[in-house]
Amino acid sequence: GVRFADLLAEVKPLANARAIRFVSAERPYEDSLTLDQALAPDAMLAFGMDPRLNGYDQNRGINLYSDVLLRLRNTPGVTAVAAANPGPLTSSGRGGNITAEGYQAKEGEYTGAAIRGVTPGYFAALFIPMIAGREFTDKDAKGAPQVAIVNEAFAKKYFGGRNPVGMKMRFGSSNKPPDVEIVGLARDYKHGDLREEIEPAAFMPLAQDTFEAVTFYVRANRDEARMGRAVREAVGPDIDIGIDVH
Repeated sequence: GVRFADLLAEVKPLANARAIRFVSAERPYEDSLTLDQALAPDAMLAFGMDPRLNGYDQNRGINLYSDVLLRLRNTPGVTAVAAANPGPLTSSGRGGNITAEGYQAKEGEYTGAAIRGVTPGYFAALFIPMIAGREFTDKDAKGAPQVAIVNEAFAKKYFGGRNPVGMKMRFGSSNKPPDVEIVGLARDYKHGDLREEIEPAAFMPLAQDTFEAVTFYVRANRDEARMGRAVREAVGPDIDIGIDVH
């Protein structure tokens, strides 16, 4: 295969270009990458996993996701790994009502945001800069104090563009005081399509999210074929017991 960096060196994108979009003429398919992602020296592989199809409850499922992440992190050549629900470039998304500390909604106004559950290391793995605060850590587990990371669009709409780190929010509409601490502010990015408008987004630790299917993202400094074999070996035990991996 041809690496994106080599292809872009020949194409010579405009100096102010920020992303690259792919459209297939053979079947309905569109995808996109930021230039930072496309120019990265390592390769990225994505795959989905849904243990719910095998009757896993939330505790077993979250433990499985943690185990897979650990195995992938310990795979030679892997430089970064993360998982998300829903993940970028998967043509899927979800959203819901939110309550932001100090925000007074207008009559009839929808106060909502895109909602995404992500693992520690997600933003670094996908080249999404943190503007303020921190990423999630393994300490942000189920039962720990609830925390969130929001994007610039969220901070602009609900906090007037101020740094939201240390402020509180709540997932869902409620008259109760917001009880989720915002610990990070992430750069805006296009989640599904380069043509979409960036919407306010709030991220929660995957371990504190509802239990659903996830997409894993693996970066490695090896060629795609060897990387694919290594990832299959890392998740092989799950495939052997019938876990849906796609």
